[in-house]
Amino acid sequence: MTHQETDPVVLSISEGVAVLRLNEPGSMNALSATIKQGMIELVPQVVADENVRAIVITGTGKAFCAGGDIRNMADRRPLAVRERMRTSHDWLELLMLGEKPVITIVNGVAAGAGLSLALIGDIILCADDAKFRAGFPGLGAVPDLGAIWTLPRAVGVPRARCAARQRHFALQPRSFGGGGFVNRTCLQTLALSQPDGGGDEARQAVG
Repeated sequence: MTHQETDPVVLSISEGVAVLRLNEPGSMNALSATIKQGMIELVPQVVADENVRAIVITGTGKAFCAGGDIRNMADRRPLAVRERMRTSHDWLELLMLGEKPVITIVNGVAAGAGLSLALIGDIILCADDAKFRAGFPGLGAVPDLGAIWTLPRAVGVPRARCAARQRHFALQPRSFGGGGFVNRTCLQTLALSQPDGGGDEARQAVG
């Protein structure tokens, strides 16, 4: 099962692994209204699918996800901001609290809300050129998409505080063995442009 390659989020299901691929590489897969709508529609579907044993999230092109789409942030009234957060947190909660393992496969940049999305993975895999940045201080924002909870658990409280306060603070994608927060790094950029979109990596990870 594969959605159209022009969809903002491409879903493919093979051998029990559902791959959700953010697919707006022109904006580095920033969380636009169309990507969010794609996740709103597809996440409940794969969570409920009895044939899906694991869920992969990755991105098309040179970035995993560059964070929130600032074009959607013009309305900063509290109720408008709350509604934007609520619609995102609905599908995020399904992924974080569900029984199926979530594997995030990070290619290129994961910044701001993109970092938050990467950190929800029960298993985090990344290409050797992956870059993790908090980015929230540059927008005068607090970490969102669950990062207030996931970031300290991934990197420790001191580094999480630095990431939340310092605009250019970068997190190094080291594996657990090197004191990092990712399960495994790959020696070359993952072949995520292939139709399987990282499914082989996920099947290896979950056995």
